[in-house]
Amino acid sequence: MKALRLLLCFGLAACADLEPKTWQRVDGNPTTADRLDLDKKTCRAEMQRSLQATNAMAALDWLFLSPENPHSLRYQIENQRIEAWLIEIAEIAPRNHDLAVELAECQTLVKGYGDTHERGWSSFSQLSSLAPSLVSDPKGAARLRALREAALADDSGVQLERAIAALRNHAAEAA
Repeated sequence: MKALRLLLCFGLAACADLEPKTWQRVDGNPTTADRLDLDKKTCRAEMQRSLQATNAMAALDWLFLSPENPHSLRYQIENQRIEAWLIEIAEIAPRNHDLAVELAECQTLVKGYGDTHERGWSSFSQLSSLAPSLVSDPKGAARLRALREAALADDSGVQLERAIAALRNHAAEAA
């Protein structure tokens, strides 16, 4: 409804700038010049209120919904995840440098937005939770690399699940 009023206001302003014939409103009804001036003032006020409201809504959208905004929920969640990932890398690096490098590479799984982002985050979470158990394994970095490549190989996650199951079977046999 507000958009229709704005369109009518724009049409009214355009009609007012035409040659001085009988004044016509957008709806086609004739009007006097005094009434048209009143309509133009009302129109300008409505346009100004609408622009102010639009600017305020845009500011609120940016404030609460933009992923780049430090006040948005997504930004805060992603920032916590990044900090946890960096702490995990720092804890693993002194004991197994190659594994820490592979864990840093695993962040490439998280990309995009929506379902793609969630699938990537799920794969990354699974690999990140397995990393501490691979610290003492001399082939831990190669195993994590294989898991990362399996996660990147298909979107459904079937290959990653198979690779994780094979890793767990190998660990059970070794124990």
